[in-house]
Amino acid sequence: MDEESCPAELSDARLLVRTWQHLCLTVNDSGITLSTNGTSSTKSLTDILACQIGRANIYNVSMVLGSRLKSQSFSGSVVDTRFYGRQLGQKEIADFAGCLPGPQDFLPVPEGEAEGSAAVSNRSLTEMCEQPPKEFLALIVVRNNHREAKGICEALDGRLIDERDNYTLLAEQIADSRDVYDSTVQVWTRELTKGNHGWALSVTRTSEGSVHHTMEYNCHVRFYAVACFIPSDKTIFMKSDAVQEFSLFSHRRQLMLQSEAGEVLSKASCPGNDSVCFVIKRMGKVEKYSVLGSQHQLLGRREWVSSTTNKPFKAALSTCAEGFFTCDEGTCVDLRRRCDGLHDCPDESDEGSNCVMMAELPSTYWNMVCPQARPVVAVDVALDGVREVILEKNEFEAILSINTTWTDHRLLFINLGHSQLVLHEDIVSQLWVPNIEFLNARYQDNLSLRTKSSLQELYTVKALSNGTQGTLNSYEAMKHNGTDVVVSRTIKYLFAFSCQYDFFAFPFDTQTCDMQLHLQPFQGCQPEWNTSSGGIRVYGNRSTISIYSVSELRYTFDYRNRNVLTLKLLFVRRFEAYLLTTFLPCIILCALSQLTLTHFNLDDFTDRITVTLSLLIVIASLFSQMSSSVPSSPVPKCVDFFFFYCILRVSIVFFMHSSIGRSMASGDRQKDELVAVRGPTNALKLAWPETLQEQKQPVSTCRSRAINAAGICVTLLLDVLVTFVFVVWIIRDHYESHNQFSKYNRTE
Repeated sequence: MDEESCPAELSDARLLVRTWQHLCLTVNDSGITLSTNGTSSTKSLTDILACQIGRANIYNVSMVLGSRLKSQSFSGSVVDTRFYGRQLGQKEIADFAGCLPGPQDFLPVPEGEAEGSAAVSNRSLTEMCEQPPKEFLALIVVRNNHREAKGICEALDGRLIDERDNYTLLAEQIADSRDVYDSTVQVWTRELTKGNHGWALSVTRTSEGSVHHTMEYNCHVRFYAVACFIPSDKTIFMKSDAVQEFSLFSHRRQLMLQSEAGEVLSKASCPGNDSVCFVIKRMGKVEKYSVLGSQHQLLGRREWVSSTTNKPFKAALSTCAEGFFTCDEGTCVDLRRRCDGLHDCPDESDEGSNCVMMAELPSTYWNMVCPQARPVVAVDVALDGVREVILEKNEFEAILSINTTWTDHRLLFINLGHSQLVLHEDIVSQLWVPNIEFLNARYQDNLSLRTKSSLQELYTVKALSNGTQGTLNSYEAMKHNGTDVVVSRTIKYLFAFSCQYDFFAFPFDTQTCDMQLHLQPFQGCQPEWNTSSGGIRVYGNRSTISIYSVSELRYTFDYRNRNVLTLKLLFVRRFEAYLLTTFLPCIILCALSQLTLTHFNLDDFTDRITVTLSLLIVIASLFSQMSSSVPSSPVPKCVDFFFFYCILRVSIVFFMHSSIGRSMASGDRQKDELVAVRGPTNALKLAWPETLQEQKQPVSTCRSRAINAAGICVTLLLDVLVTFVFVVWIIRDHYESHNQFSKYNRTE
């Protein structure tokens, strides 16, 4: 193309590799038209700046084939180049496309040139319409026995040579091949004999041609080359960080690979030395190369060197399609079975140190910076048990398992599969992790959370989607963006929490205690709890410790303070032992005091008062003993009121007996005074006054009985009233506590 012309893209039609193409370029005063296999595209001259092309300078026009105008990436053969001084008709173009001779009034062309890896030759047009062979012979230098040779061919979707092939023609192709250098080449055929033997074709190069014959060998014998028939349309993938397609074919007696971009891979001398390499060239310039050594296996993973940067990198030549993994030696295995802990590749390259879970972190990643301004953290809390309730310190100890989950869009995970995987410590140390603490836990416990001492901790990841297939450093992998992967941190620890106990209803008290889980802020961000459905889940069944029944775990959440989650526990004291050791004895003692009113004679003052006083002393001693064992509290407790009533009740009985005694004593004094006045009279005359005294005696007795009956009624009424108030108050206190606790959230 001359200096005054300008390049213009005429067509974006995709040309098939290794097939004949018919191109027809028409240039006139109005524009340029390119016909490619029956399809045409036109470019107006007004769209091509500084390009005024007409018939006068038709010989100054050049055409570039390929997707890159400056690289001139076309490679191959150019045949039967013709220039016409007129525009061809559609039928004439169709004749050319059908491999017919076409019009003969073309201009004479003294010389044809083609830039790039291309050759100009004159061939018959009929070659363009001939069907290409379905397979071609390829020789690969690699040590192999019969089983390995068959596997190499099958990996390329090919086959070993067999008796159906023309061994004479094959021998000539093998002798002419530039892929092997030995004077004698032995390759396995597909035929097997009886036992562990098979046939091999031996080809010897001579100055006059080649000599071949077949021989029988043990199948374990290893040859230095393998001959395969490979399909002509076979595609080979070159996989590094990207995937590039190559077509496999034989060109000039040598096995080659060619990409659509014009890159050609073949076996040649390494740049700068005489070693044998796989070399990738573009326009004759070496771009990449890989030293082969003694094994010239086409497929597999090896180290390459970039000619421009001289930096090594890994790349794999593979036939593995999407959904498969390329082993180091070229075998294909299911990608889902990679990094599952079981070796599937013959060389075990699908497991081991290559099974990394996370790609290299971006250079801008810092684990002290949040993924976003308000990252959302989900949490699962399981109550594994309440170990102890420490009433003296207003504390309780509980074993909690806390699982926090989050996503980080900055990360890229690979090979996660569908199961939950444990993250290694070296990866965890690089990641951003939300920090948690309990606002009402002991300082030492929060310090253990921070320093991870005496703490059971586990980090896991789980993919939420199937991911997308890609390659990283030549290894196929399923890539998962950080937004589709949940990172989990699970800790288990024995925490001690403070709780303000209320002993007013002791021993029928219920205690509601909190555990305030707090997300700590980071530089420039404040994490929040996930309030969506399923974002907060708490677990913990009812249990019982020595003196309390522990409820299920519940929680509350204040939407104004999204970084604090309050867990709730309800402790209900078990009071059965107090009924037996405290309440029942006191009730029995009160009943005994009642019996002194109902079953003791009125004139047995000494027995009545003595028993009552003894009962009062016993109740007082029980009260003193109980007070020393109950939790200390500045407010009176229910049991204090109970003992106070018992003492008050027995004291009332005591006062009743005292009143009865005083009443009986006043009657006795009146009798004594009458006897003292009438003493000097005649004894025979005392009978009448005695009869008068007996008539006065029932007056004091009736008063005593009235006092006794009043005491019985008053004490019974007090018992009924106090019992009613006491029971109703206890039931109401329990109901209110349970009703309030039931309003808190729980996980079904």
